[in-house]
Amino acid sequence: MYRLISSKTVMAKLFRDLRLTDSRYVSDMLEWFGEAMGYLKVFPALHRKVAELDIQMHRAELPVDLIKIQQVLKLPGDEVMSYNSTTFPRSLHTRDCPNQFSFRKAGYIINFNYIETDFEEGKIALSYLAAPRDEDDYPMVPDDSALLEALKWYVSLRMVEGGWKHPAGMQYPDVEARWFHYCAQARQRNKMPDIDQYQNFLESWVRLVPDYTRHAHVFDKTFKSQEDVVNAQGIIIRGVDQVSQFSDGVEQVEGFDADVIDDN
Repeated sequence: MYRLISSKTVMAKLFRDLRLTDSRYVSDMLEWFGEAMGYLKVFPALHRKVAELDIQMHRAELPVDLIKIQQVLKLPGDEVMSYNSTTFPRSLHTRDCPNQFSFRKAGYIINFNYIETDFEEGKIALSYLAAPRDEDDYPMVPDDSALLEALKWYVSLRMVEGGWKHPAGMQYPDVEARWFHYCAQARQRNKMPDIDQYQNFLESWVRLVPDYTRHAHVFDKTFKSQEDVVNAQGIIIRGVDQVSQFSDGVEQVEGFDADVIDDN
């Protein structure tokens, strides 16, 4: 799933398939599309964006198109910030009760429509997933047959609830069953990674020594060498980072034949 289409195209399909003539459904459909996409959880269809926000009095308003936060950096210097797990974050200072328990220098929390930081003023870079819009500010949806059918049956379900009669005489339970079927189908189809995404998953997770520094390096593999190594016994170890910290007598190898692995 890579291509997106405007929700205007989807509405035209619904008017055609359901034999609709009442244009008053247009504004309702836009809201129903958003609800359905929330149920479908199709995050690969979202835009990846980065925004610079000014922090004043420990807070900044989140972008209006934000759906999911990826990561936050403190500027300048690109210091990676962590979500503040303390129950007394520095951003919740009060005049009468100053917070003496917060030790984190670059943490943040999300408080309603705001991001709140442990530092009072400055700038942050916010990497996030956003809802895509077309040139007329209409929401865009993935161009996937199962997902388009799911949207059609969700809209039909909401319309039947409002008293609309389906042209084929389908009742509420029938429409609801179609929505559940295509919702599950679209959700699974759009979660399947492609070959490169599979490879990225393998390189990130299949390793003998866990790498606890990926968050600090914004999950960019170029910061770390992930080479295969051979230990003193001649056994090849795949994808060990900073192996000298964990083992002695290990030699890096550029290439190898699987047959050279010691069976003992």
